[in-house]
Amino acid sequence: MALTRPVLCLDLCFTLADLHQTDFSLRRCLRVSREEWEPLWSAGKVARWKGEPILSTLNKLAEGAEKLLSPERLAEVSMLRATSLAECMSTAAERFASLLVELREACSAMYVVSNADRQEADSFRSSPLAAYFDGAFLSCAMGLHKQEPGFFREVAEAVGKHNGEKFYCGDGADNELASAQSIQMTSVLVEEFPKRYWPQELPSLRADADVCIEALQDLRWVVTRNGRAERR
Repeated sequence: MALTRPVLCLDLCFTLADLHQTDFSLRRCLRVSREEWEPLWSAGKVARWKGEPILSTLNKLAEGAEKLLSPERLAEVSMLRATSLAECMSTAAERFASLLVELREACSAMYVVSNADRQEADSFRSSPLAAYFDGAFLSCAMGLHKQEPGFFREVAEAVGKHNGEKFYCGDGADNELASAQSIQMTSVLVEEFPKRYWPQELPSLRADADVCIEALQDLRWVVTRNGRAERR
């Protein structure tokens, strides 16, 4: 009897793609310190995720940091960010190509499930990464973000059409692991980027996860059950 293949949902930002360099480049373009940047960027995240145009985002950031930028400079910064995002997506596609092929063969369906602004979504859709997935649930296209109940309900409708265990794999931000569990998905925490960029959050993220893995490459063993993972 053939085994039922699992369904896999993968987070995009800071799971597949490391956007740290893009954030750094944007801070440098706007000439704001990290201390200035973080509260401004965080304050606008919901609007970005729900589809706010990037020029509006950049204008708010500049105003919040008391920087006077012309419309032409804002447009230039937007283009620079788009270029940096494209490079991040291409780097991720190259880094994880063999893994994604293996996962694609092991799974009955694969989806990207992520909070993403318009530029991040466009960069993903036009990148080689997109070809590995059956579809994408991106917040800017849905008008919902992961912490809103309707977001994962839409994901549940799609993955529910498939048999087999359902996995959600991400960096644990924005309560995504608990939200995935609420629709009967096995939650997998990838520790690589949290450990690198927000290590203080790791204990609580680990407590939320069904399975913890050090790097995305370890996901092959979780999905195929041919290896070991720390399962809670």
